Amino acid sequence: MEKKEKEELDLFEILRAAYRFFLNLLSNIKTCAMWICRFIFQNKAAMIVFLLLGVVFGIFWSRPSNRAFVAESEMKINVGDAFYINRLLSSLNSYCLNEDFRSLSRTLDLPIDQAVKIGAVKSYFYIDDLNDGSPDRIDYTESLDADTSYTKMQDRLLLQVVTIDSSLISTIQDALIKHIENNEYIDNMNAIRMGQLEERILSFENEIFLLDSLRRLEYFKDNKSRIAFDGTLMLAEKDKRLYHGDILALEKEKETLEWIRDVKYKPVKMASDLSVVKVTNKPFSTIVKFSLIVFIIGLFATILFVNRKSIVNYLSR
Repeated sequence: MEKKEKEELDLFEILRAAYRFFLNLLSNIKTCAMWICRFIFQNKAAMIVFLLLGVVFGIFWSRPSNRAFVAESEMKINVGDAFYINRLLSSLNSYCLNEDFRSLSRTLDLPIDQAVKIGAVKSYFYIDDLNDGSPDRIDYTESLDADTSYTKMQDRLLLQVVTIDSSLISTIQDALIKHIENNEYIDNMNAIRMGQLEERILSFENEIFLLDSLRRLEYFKDNKSRIAFDGTLMLAEKDKRLYHGDILALEKEKETLEWIRDVKYKPVKMASDLSVVKVTNKPFSTIVKFSLIVFIIGLFATILFVNRKSIVNYLSR
């Protein structure tokens, strides 16, 4: 019993000590905040100068030439795979990183004055965690390259373009698609794919024609003696369904292939046009950020300057 009372007493003392510590901490924070406010008021001229410097730095840093527009969209891949397209786009991004805008201009067939405005051309893999054919997330960090437990989708990529001129986004998109389509390997693969599609469609058409001919032939064989009063042939329900299901199945397959031929005839296709998802160095946020940074640096610098003698005396002891 005495042990239990002692434990309860110790717990009470701990709580009381924590409460006193918390009150002292709040009091110290309040005292420090009041001292800083008083110091800022006493040195308001210097503080205003630092604040204005921050605004100037923010305006300079958010100038149009230093602003970047990040545009993204999903790219559907009909030929090859995402790894190959990703390597093509990575080679373009290396020109941006090395500021080799002449090579970028030549590769994308863009004027040099437009190429210099491209900051980056990147692509990211879609990750299919559930292996159900639907994207679950995007590997923005590229941290899953060595992890084989994740499925990187091969029929799509997220295309990302960074430029300082938002009016060039559609032009850059067209240039990138043209660059991919003109790739020799991609072009040959797409020609083979389209040729195979045409052959399969023709094969289905021939099979449908043969089944339809066979249906007509067997119908006439089985219904020679079945003559209607008006001299026409009477077609039974069983005869009407002869090969009907097979023909419908083949026609459905043929329509699917025709849709692929008519809709997915290009090697790659954008699910939607590139759209701006982020703007770096926005004027308002950049000015506020630089103003706070320069103001805080100026505050500490002013504190050190005003108290320089006391600091020197303390360090000289």
